[in-house]
Amino acid sequence: MAHTPQSILPPRVRWRHLTLLMSIGVIIWPSYSAAELTTTVVSVTVSPLNVASANALCPAGTWAVSGGVQPGVSNIDVLIISSGPYFESGILFLQPDGEVGRATGWRGVVTNLGMSSQLVKIAVICAPWPVSATVGSINIVAGLLGGLFVTCPDGTIAVGGGSEPALQNMSTRTSNPWWDVGAVADLPAGDFFYDPPIGWEASSTNPNGSSQLIKVAALCMKASGAQTFYAQTRANPGQVTFGLGCIQTDELMITAGFEVLGSMDSRVLWTSPHVFFAGMGQTIFGVPDGTYTSVNFWTRSLLYSDAFADDARLAGVCVLPSPIFSDGFESGDTSIWSTTAP
Repeated sequence: MAHTPQSILPPRVRWRHLTLLMSIGVIIWPSYSAAELTTTVVSVTVSPLNVASANALCPAGTWAVSGGVQPGVSNIDVLIISSGPYFESGILFLQPDGEVGRATGWRGVVTNLGMSSQLVKIAVICAPWPVSATVGSINIVAGLLGGLFVTCPDGTIAVGGGSEPALQNMSTRTSNPWWDVGAVADLPAGDFFYDPPIGWEASSTNPNGSSQLIKVAALCMKASGAQTFYAQTRANPGQVTFGLGCIQTDELMITAGFEVLGSMDSRVLWTSPHVFFAGMGQTIFGVPDGTYTSVNFWTRSLLYSDAFADDARLAGVCVLPSPIFSDGFESGDTSIWSTTAP
């Protein structure tokens, strides 16, 4: 559907994050390799008809790049309320709009609608280079679906993002990268490659009797050798699960988005980067808690509740293990959109 963007943040305010190494009077910008990415996995058990949360934290001295939450490969009783960055200063929902401080982990909040306890895994992908974070917010009207997209600073790409609503009955409907052409569904049909995303979008339903706030964050960095790779599958009513990896074996996929092209009747079930364990790449639900080597594959799953089959598209952001540079940022913008149906 068409989105109507409206600016809700003040004009851009430029800032710089500089790390300088001096050698015989010459400034050298530091460079890093995507091969230095790691993934940390933690778990939490959510009891029946209850809410639980956990934070996967990055090793000291690193930044959160992206992450995921997985309550099992076929569990539709667990609602993802929040999957997004966790900051040095606390949870995403308490961050101010605009540029915020360092993201040091990934937070998952889930609600268990079932009658048995459920194990949930939360993962954070971490990097040794600086990653900026921009936050925006919107009040979602009572009984409706609403969302927000946040754009990265000029000259940077989106490498991750997420959302956190005010109340724990507001399930995540979408949480995906955002491109200059729009959402995952807006990427050019028939192609397989596109430019990297420029921001992050997320939406939630508000079943409450009053407007409720949702916060959305985009994690951004300057990167060389990055591109979007995407593919399509057929979404039949029910659970739709799709995995995607980068074409080149030496690339790493750092985030991914999944969306049914012609319908908003879906919600996120789980999102999982794959990690290398027991000689193979696996989703985070299949590995013990710990820190792992990141691999070039993601799997995402959604619950599609429309009556008719439709196409769905999975898009991942791939980076080469060549140097990634970070030399400064400029503040990003946010825009809002809403619909007239829950």
